[in-house]
Amino acid sequence: MKKNVFIYLGFLLLLLTSGCVNPKKAQPVGNNQDHNVTVDCRTDADCSLPMEYAVRSSCPFQAYCQQGNCIVACPIWEHSNNSAESVSYQVSCKADADCDCSKWDVTSRFPCACLSGQCAAVVDSQVANSGEEKTPRPVSIDAMMERQYDGRELTLGNILAENESYTRHYITYLSGDLKISGIMNVPKGAGPFPVLILNHGYIDPAIYTNGRGLKREQDYLARQGYIVIHPDYRNHAQSDKDPNSELDFRLGYTQDVINAVYAVKNSEFTFFDKDNIGMLGHSMGGGITLNTLVIKPTLIKAAVLFAPVSADYQKNYDKWTRQRREIAVKIEMLYGSPTTSPEFWEGISAINYFDRVNTPIQIHHGTADESVPLAWSDELEAALKNKSKTVEYFVYPNEPHEFIQAWPTVMKRTVEFFDQFLK
Repeated sequence: MKKNVFIYLGFLLLLLTSGCVNPKKAQPVGNNQDHNVTVDCRTDADCSLPMEYAVRSSCPFQAYCQQGNCIVACPIWEHSNNSAESVSYQVSCKADADCDCSKWDVTSRFPCACLSGQCAAVVDSQVANSGEEKTPRPVSIDAMMERQYDGRELTLGNILAENESYTRHYITYLSGDLKISGIMNVPKGAGPFPVLILNHGYIDPAIYTNGRGLKREQDYLARQGYIVIHPDYRNHAQSDKDPNSELDFRLGYTQDVINAVYAVKNSEFTFFDKDNIGMLGHSMGGGITLNTLVIKPTLIKAAVLFAPVSADYQKNYDKWTRQRREIAVKIEMLYGSPTTSPEFWEGISAINYFDRVNTPIQIHHGTADESVPLAWSDELEAALKNKSKTVEYFVYPNEPHEFIQAWPTVMKRTVEFFDQFLK
């Protein structure tokens, strides 16, 4: 049934855009810059559909006036159960409680409302009568900035290993409603010790195990007198699951990392030096670290990046996600492509928020990296320097994505950098 519905929706949108159906729309009351609906409306006729929605085929989006504010919504359609007819119809309603958007993949993630007597999923909205400020898109750096972070209940589990320099613990903490697993290496001694959050790169969650990734770095840094916390992220190891993670561009991983810092700050453990916290990220973990720096500019005092993914998310999408057609189709149905919805893609790219960076950064990248292009780190350094940010950048000839011959040099520079700002 779902397939028939979407075929019908696509056909209807084709009719609308081809001129076969041409419902008359009044001009908006305020300024509509073709990427955002206006505010201060009186009726639906006062609202025009932004171009970024008009060109998308996932739904016949419509603009509505709700409480004096123009919004964009996707009407909910159902297919007739009568086998003798092939008819799709909009679901009528009298109140929001009459509507259920959860049955459709495209609309299940958005608030459901009764609009002009028809059920619809609200996909874009503004604060009513704000006149200026728009509510951030739910999936965006801006929305992450406004989120309340409540990392808490950091718990030490089993001792996983112990040596003359540190003790390795299994840990859990809460990130929003999710329990996140991880590991923590605590140096021997009274402390307090500065803290490093290590963010691992992409490893298929189906094969990932607790604390996997950056194990060399975990060991080395703990031996240098740092408490090392390595979050597993949601959907990894024993962490709770988030079914929307892929459609949210894994921004939930950033939420988990930020909450790891707050879990440290909110804990009662006396071995933490809570005023001196740094972060290291490799590959995807480098991107998570950059997100953290722009979302919470004063949260950590120093950051090191090993071969980070691009701070321009479109480049990551083009390299890794676009070829995964099942997820790529859903993403473009929800948000539009980088071509049709450039504003959305800009809003999930840390590079557009580098003016907020308040943390010194050190970057390491090898010229033989076949996973992440060296050019991305070149661009990252240039973008940070363009905003007059503190950045060091080291390039290693013939070194791959995970450093081999140059690794001792990389780690020596990393520790010297962290020592400068955290000790």
